[in-house]
Amino acid sequence: LVGFSAFYFFRVLAWQRILTVLGYALPLSTAGRILLLSEVTRYVPGNIWSIIGRVGLSKEAGVPPDRGFFATLIEVLATLTSAMIVGGALAIAAPQLPAWTKIILSGGLLAILGVLIGISHFGKIVNWFLKKMKRELVVWNIAPREFIQLVAYYSIAWLGFSLGGYASTA
Repeated sequence: LVGFSAFYFFRVLAWQRILTVLGYALPLSTAGRILLLSEVTRYVPGNIWSIIGRVGLSKEAGVPPDRGFFATLIEVLATLTSAMIVGGALAIAAPQLPAWTKIILSGGLLAILGVLIGISHFGKIVNWFLKKMKRELVVWNIAPREFIQLVAYYSIAWLGFSLGGYASTA
């Protein structure tokens, strides 16, 4: 229970931080309500509903829909990055994996380093798509240091999830 609680707590902290960096400082309780209520809809077929729910609930809290969607993109990028870091690190430490698998995983961890270094270009890519769609451009104001902090929150969350899963099977 502690591991799974840590998983959600650090995800809520990260969601609150993303919104704060984008200019919408919400209380932790509001960020938690947005994240946790939208998570329930992940189990509805289609999996798009959690994103729509997060954007809608964020709008109710005063975050414009385009910024809520942008925050969700940042969350996905940070979540995937941290999942690859934690999963890769744990898999490399697994004694039963063959050496070639560990070499590939090590290469993946180096690719993640590239993501962390190149994160400042993500906003340019998003704005290129928005410009093509004739939508309002977003201001990318997440510094690499802040993105690394988000990845750290999500990494702690994934470790909590892993420990919770391990504890429930032991």
